[in-house]
Amino acid sequence: MYKRYLDKVGIDAKIQKILGYKEDSNGYLALKRYNLNNEVIKDQTFEEEGLLIILSGKGEIKIDELKYSLERKDVFTDKAEAVYIPIKTTFEISTNNYFEAVLATTPCEIKKKVYCINKEDIESKIVGEREWEREVRIIQSPDSEGIKLIIGETINQPGKWSGFPPHKHDVLNENESILKEAYFFKVNPNNKGFGLQLFYNKKDMDVIYKVRNNDLVFFPEGYHPTVATPGTELYYLWIIAGPKKELKVTIDDNFAYLS
Repeated sequence: MYKRYLDKVGIDAKIQKILGYKEDSNGYLALKRYNLNNEVIKDQTFEEEGLLIILSGKGEIKIDELKYSLERKDVFTDKAEAVYIPIKTTFEISTNNYFEAVLATTPCEIKKKVYCINKEDIESKIVGEREWEREVRIIQSPDSEGIKLIIGETINQPGKWSGFPPHKHDVLNENESILKEAYFFKVNPNNKGFGLQLFYNKKDMDVIYKVRNNDLVFFPEGYHPTVATPGTELYYLWIIAGPKKELKVTIDDNFAYLS
């Protein structure tokens, strides 16, 4: 079941398939990373809809006669921008500089209209308190129209926790949804720092990963808190997918008093 929690994502390829539908045994979510320098590339969606989220740089997205310019300084100091790409759609990315982005896709049967998410559309808020205070930016909420994915970003300051109190979403009942999730990490400073990603349940799962710049973590179940080490600012893009676009979670009862 857990054949691939962690995928070290290299930095050389222009288009990287970093999470797949079949080979990663989730069926609901796939991810690509674009790492471009002064070039033009074409790609396409198939029986899937996608959201292209810029991480840094500047580029233009062209879909038929529509053009959208995306620009972002970096993930720590600037909000994201994104473009929705419908099913069975060819799109072009061009950049005269550097452009890094992630395309998150999920199976879809209905062709919807292209739309763009601007910086001012993204809600940013401080969540938690004391040791588990963090910044959360909502790109696509459970209530938003458009893509069936739930997408956002979290930034942990040094020594701070997120995903806390620990929660899970792997059982279907009136209080919890079955959802798969992936995190794509950045750290600051990018060549020194790291974070720790924990996975556990009340049975036999107890796993800790050291996560560095450009690491990807996929998890189908379990509680999953995250912590930044001292001296490290930790960012992750989170993408959630499942049979239904709703976010209902169960809090670990050992930490329910912190809710």
